[in-house]
Amino acid sequence: MRLNLDLSQLQFQKSISVTAPNHGSDEIVLGVVAQDMNGILIPTDVKKLPVGQAMNLKALDPSQSYILKVLQKQSDFNSVTDTANSRDRLSVIYTAASETSAGQFLNLVGNPRVQGQQIFLESPQPVANIQPYATYLVLSELQEIAVGKGTTKIPLSRWEIYAPGWTSQINLPQQPLSVSATPQWRWEASFFGGVDTAADLGPDMIQKTTHVTRSSIDF
Repeated sequence: MRLNLDLSQLQFQKSISVTAPNHGSDEIVLGVVAQDMNGILIPTDVKKLPVGQAMNLKALDPSQSYILKVLQKQSDFNSVTDTANSRDRLSVIYTAASETSAGQFLNLVGNPRVQGQQIFLESPQPVANIQPYATYLVLSELQEIAVGKGTTKIPLSRWEIYAPGWTSQINLPQQPLSVSATPQWRWEASFFGGVDTAADLGPDMIQKTTHVTRSSIDF
């Protein structure tokens, strides 16, 4: 079957200047420009951002674009394995393209730690002008599937917990499922924040969120 595709419909002729916030020498920042297309964000460019230096990232329509700045440890970014959950440890700033400020990341946080019916978290350090919205925990079952000649783990969400603000400890209720029924599980911990007044837990909070830092642990 032959298809004639019109490749001239999408023209990446415009660009957006993106600057990385200050960060540690052992950390890197990726800049991503995403286009809002009927409610779905489509990436149009991805670049590694040097500290303090503006870079131009391609865009379709800057007025309908958003910028994501992603902070990771250099060692995590270079890791070829996710056995230490390195790929899940990151901090993100999400803004409209019209926001020109470099902003400041929430710091990278350590992995959650479970002891009995309690989960201990490393909450992020306060950042000026960023309001602590919520702590979000997800317990997922890890399903291993074949990919090419290897395998990968797909997290299947089984349990969610929301808590207002940034907390360092949560008492777990009786789990509605047995963690011994599957070979491996994952706890994910995310901390949400934003520049506006904290919203109630729910969709409004997600809409206002501009800063997220997260980590996870497999067990």
